[in-house]
Amino acid sequence: MSVTYLNTDSGTARIIQITDTHIGAEGGFLFNGTDTLASLARVIDAIRSREQPDVVLVTGDLVHDPVTTAYLLLMEQLQRLRVPVFCLPGNHDDPLIMEQVMNDDNVSTCKTIAINQWIVLMVNSFLAGTHSGRLDESEIQWLQKQLRAFVYHPVLIALHHHPVPINSPWMDAMILENPQAFLQVLDSFPDVRAVIWGHIHQNFETLREGVHFWGCPSTCIQFRPLAKVFEEDLRTPGYRLIQLAGQAQISSEIIRITN
Repeated sequence: MSVTYLNTDSGTARIIQITDTHIGAEGGFLFNGTDTLASLARVIDAIRSREQPDVVLVTGDLVHDPVTTAYLLLMEQLQRLRVPVFCLPGNHDDPLIMEQVMNDDNVSTCKTIAINQWIVLMVNSFLAGTHSGRLDESEIQWLQKQLRAFVYHPVLIALHHHPVPINSPWMDAMILENPQAFLQVLDSFPDVRAVIWGHIHQNFETLREGVHFWGCPSTCIQFRPLAKVFEEDLRTPGYRLIQLAGQAQISSEIIRITN
């Protein structure tokens, strides 16, 4: 079982989540008129100037078209963070290319991170040929195995696709296809404290059975909450700051960058 072990001097872990970076094969690629590489660079500039993260999680749709050159451009930006960065795939990604490219310097696709008393599990919801996601049986078994191995440790789970509806019909058509299988695992392991994801390009927060469920804004364009069809939101890019302390203390906030 591959595990990355980290410890912080303060005993509190500061985790930054960034997501849906949608980097193109060449610099200057535009997603709905937004230069995704330049937008990510501004977000990373803000993180470097405002935050002192211990870990950064990148929760899918790292690139817009899954080619090596796009991942290399992304790597250049992520290496500027100079802290451990862990990446998981989204529907726009190619997990095989990610494994080849996104394991160098401070960047990794390691799926299990132990930081102080906490465990962070990076769950793969990639489903080829669709914008929806799914946890195949081997991924569910892997998740159960990790939760058994780290029993009595508080757990943060990250994936790309949203496992609960966000009341936006066009996005909920691209939800995790087997959410009940995922939620049943959570219900069997009370150490899970929070679930975070990308995909939806917006903030979302709810509480289910004492577990926090948090969606995150994109580093590029934003999707309007509660929209029936695709609508771009004019709010600025952002990231989620999560603080993990002690055996079970968790807090979070969304940080938006200025234009």
